[in-house]
Amino acid sequence: MTQTTAKKRVSTKAIIKQWREFYLQYFGLEIDLSTVKIPRLKKSYDRLNIIAQGLTLKRVLEAMRKVFMVWTAYDNDDLDKAITSIRNTEKSYTIRVKDSIEPDQEYLGKSADEADLHQKLGITLLERLVLELKYFHETGEHLDIKGWTLCTGSRFGSSYVPGVRWNPCYRGVYVSCGSSGFACSGNGLRSVV
Repeated sequence: MTQTTAKKRVSTKAIIKQWREFYLQYFGLEIDLSTVKIPRLKKSYDRLNIIAQGLTLKRVLEAMRKVFMVWTAYDNDDLDKAITSIRNTEKSYTIRVKDSIEPDQEYLGKSADEADLHQKLGITLLERLVLELKYFHETGEHLDIKGWTLCTGSRFGSSYVPGVRWNPCYRGVYVSCGSSGFACSGNGLRSVV
């Protein structure tokens, strides 16, 4: 990923400028981040992810579909009603995630129930989709090539967890859901701070 390099870190000010340009280009939004709290840089959590006030899953999927293929197991008109998340977009906010293509190594092969039963660690579906679009914007490549990111900060119903991955067969991003108790070796969560 490109927000950091082995030799030199990009300043937070420069990263915020990149995010403002990203939101203007993909969503036509001029976002004010002057009051947004930026989480302190924590070891390994060096990718900043900014979520704009009022952003919806439907709007993110529409923006993604303008630049690459996206399939979902949901009815797009009801996606925002069907998915509940631990964070919302009443106001803009930021999170940090690990700067990696695949889910966090320490959670691979664990179900959402094993890794994040109380929904306190993981990325939400909205955050994961914004991360995908931003990463593609920066690199022209996709995340989750080998397995799924379990979006444990979100739920579909009471016991289903959304998941996202790049599907090489269909050459597109696929959004689905599975039981919170299901585990597979290549799947895992992306923890946030």
